[in-house]
Amino acid sequence: MEEDERYYYALQADDLVCLRRLLREGANVNHIFVGLNDIGLRPSMWSALHICCEKGHFDSAKELLDAGADPNVNDRWNWTPLFYAAQREWHNLVQLLLKYGSDVNARDIQGRTSLHFCVDSYDTEYGTRCMKTLLENGADPSVGDMLGRTPLWLCAAADGHIEHMELLLESGPCGLNILDVREKRTPIQVDSY
Repeated sequence: MEEDERYYYALQADDLVCLRRLLREGANVNHIFVGLNDIGLRPSMWSALHICCEKGHFDSAKELLDAGADPNVNDRWNWTPLFYAAQREWHNLVQLLLKYGSDVNARDIQGRTSLHFCVDSYDTEYGTRCMKTLLENGADPSVGDMLGRTPLWLCAAADGHIEHMELLLESGPCGLNILDVREKRTPIQVDSY
């Protein structure tokens, strides 16, 4: 088995023993997996840390961060590991990444931040916890994506959770009057549509 594959499988399986051995043997903590077509990994340009954060593997992510992994590394869509942790509502990983210096206001190729991905969470409790943590660590709720859609706009458009809307409104300026570029509507107009 190729070293890339062993590394990838250790991350996928959250196999700390194998991961620690690979790191001791010199595996690059910031290795970018371009694509391992024979095992079905599409060319996403994920780092080892992206894989851990997408899967919710806290211990492996901490191991990589302790070994010097870059918490702000981008994949092909300009997503940092924080985007995956926030989208999947892995609150413990969101906290960990922020502790290690992840940029809470990093933007992807569409101008979205990690906060954009929390607003339509499946689990209100964990989504709300992630949103609170991001906001407490400086997430700017007034940032619109390339269409001008703020987290509040997306929350309103998706019939988002009331708790999320309240949290955004209480956090300060959150783009209440910002128009979406395509639909020319504010979050209030979207919610009442």
